[in-house]
Amino acid sequence: MNLQEKVFEVAADMRARAAAFAHATYTSTLERADEVLARATKLKGPIAVLKTAGREFKKVAHTHGRRFFAENASIARAAREDVSALARGTLASLKGRAVHAKSKALRKRRSTKRAVKAA
Repeated sequence: MNLQEKVFEVAADMRARAAAFAHATYTSTLERADEVLARATKLKGPIAVLKTAGREFKKVAHTHGRRFFAENASIARAAREDVSALARGTLASLKGRAVHAKSKALRKRRSTKRAVKAA
């Protein structure tokens, strides 16, 4: 047996191994795909039921939400006015403090600048 025949023999053996590996992989993948398809088929019914239940729940939630807001609109309006008044008062008090602190800091800087110029 010469070198060329050995190379051909090794190459044929490698091709056979690669073909066997590819066939095993293909078979395994096909089996898994069949299992996934079976699971998906089993889940189609429950998913359809959940979709229908979700649509019905949405309808009920919208109906009750509309009714709740219609019945409690006056309470919401009063709460909005109270919260707005509270927010305006808080903002006014914060602005007053911020202006006061700012003007105090400006006065301090001006007096420091005057002291530096005088020296």
